[in-house]
Amino acid sequence: MTPDDPDFLSELQRNARKYQKLVVALRHTQEISRQIEHSSVFTIAEILSRLLPHYVTAFEAQRGFVARRPVFNAQGQPFEVVAVEPAQPSMPEIALSDRLEEMVNAGGSRILNTGGGDGVVPELRAFDARSALLASFRALDHVYLVGLLDKVG
Repeated sequence: MTPDDPDFLSELQRNARKYQKLVVALRHTQEISRQIEHSSVFTIAEILSRLLPHYVTAFEAQRGFVARRPVFNAQGQPFEVVAVEPAQPSMPEIALSDRLEEMVNAGGSRILNTGGGDGVVPELRAFDARSALLASFRALDHVYLVGLLDKVG
């Protein structure tokens, strides 16, 4: 691929768009951070819910969610889905699994793909997700799980 090749230009344009989307999401993060500094009424769930649409766009996902569960005595307990993007009338459920528990216990992030069969990620069947980027972290008295589902295109 050379700089004169049309595919080269389209790849550069595609990368520029991705970078721009990420910059916009980071700006929204900064704006929300400033609002938090001046107010003590925000919860972690509210902050993540407000950021979710920007990160769904920035990472070119079709959908996203924020879920949480208490830190203590939570092993094997379901997550409460607190936000979905785009918004839905009811909150889907996240199915528990050994690999999800392992990820949550270790913290960090993980990419989940279909486990075969019908092509749906088993833990995210209610979202009809074929792939997912999941991030898990502890904050105060909850474990949070943020998911970006199914890349656009």
